[in-house]
Amino acid sequence: MRIALGIAGMLLAWIAVFLPPMQALFPKISIFFYYKQQLVRRLLYLAGALLVILSMLFGPGMFAYIALLVVILFMVMTEFLMVPNKVIPPLDHSISKIIQPGDLSGEALLIGIEMGGLSRAYPFSLLTPHHIINDSLGEIPIAATYCPACRSGYIYNPVVSGRRLTFEPVTVRRRNMVMKDRETGSVWQHETGLCLMGEFKGVQLGILPSEMCNWSAWLSEHPDTTVCFPPEGYRHPSPLGFFFEKFLDHGPEHVVGPGITKLDRRLGQHDFIIGIIVNGIPKAYPLARLVEQGTIKDTVAGSAVKLVYDKKANRVKAFVGKGQGLDEDIARLESIPVVRQWWLAWSEYHPASDLY
Repeated sequence: MRIALGIAGMLLAWIAVFLPPMQALFPKISIFFYYKQQLVRRLLYLAGALLVILSMLFGPGMFAYIALLVVILFMVMTEFLMVPNKVIPPLDHSISKIIQPGDLSGEALLIGIEMGGLSRAYPFSLLTPHHIINDSLGEIPIAATYCPACRSGYIYNPVVSGRRLTFEPVTVRRRNMVMKDRETGSVWQHETGLCLMGEFKGVQLGILPSEMCNWSAWLSEHPDTTVCFPPEGYRHPSPLGFFFEKFLDHGPEHVVGPGITKLDRRLGQHDFIIGIIVNGIPKAYPLARLVEQGTIKDTVAGSAVKLVYDKKANRVKAFVGKGQGLDEDIARLESIPVVRQWWLAWSEYHPASDLY
């Protein structure tokens, strides 16, 4: 009995250490476990420690002391090294500056935004290790976000009900990042911008207009752009930061996490797609096919649409015809938002999506 209790105590502590990845493996568990992740983790540690102490009532021994030491070690390791906002620290005090063209590779991908006469670039090389950059463009609050688990990136308006929110990553759910705002503790699904639980449950973050392209094209079109960087002297809050960053950059390429819908095998799960929504109807286009063809003309929800791949800029734009069809000059067509991400995420959140 003493050994069984000790093993059970260590097992609970082990679950607490790996709670975030375990949440990613079981997306159907209650949202409460995402909402109160820290509380759940500490309760698991407490339960583990109590089981080990209980085992000592059956007679103290070396195994019981080792088990207690393991529980304490796991607890310290998690609280100081493995907490999500230390593993993947959001960037709160970034600096933005004008840089020379050669300071970034011309092919470096980024998410760019232009508003109020100002423009800013968020390179993937910065978004990947941080996932979230709580920023401002002039007087405009910004939450620049990117999820390496599905390769989706959005710039959200972080003002909800007149309140500026700042976000940090929690874990992955349904193959996509879950975020938490620090002001209320509410949890949000990155892919949809929807608040899952908390004070703002049911509220959806507004998306600010942005685009994915390479540095060369963005700089050419926005010569006065600023680029986001970490503050001077920035250091990763965890000594394991280097390993976390390497994993975030390449690890997701080999992983397909579970969702709540059946895996859609019409494409490879890590195939990039371009997703559009026309009149509430979603449709996906394999990026490789668009790259090959350059232009795709199609009909979605009764509307004529046109997708154009700009090879030089590594950028995709989509348009809807306005009365005159799609053969008129692009400048006269109505531009619509595009989503560029892995098929595994698009098919999860748009299970009824048509595929070109």
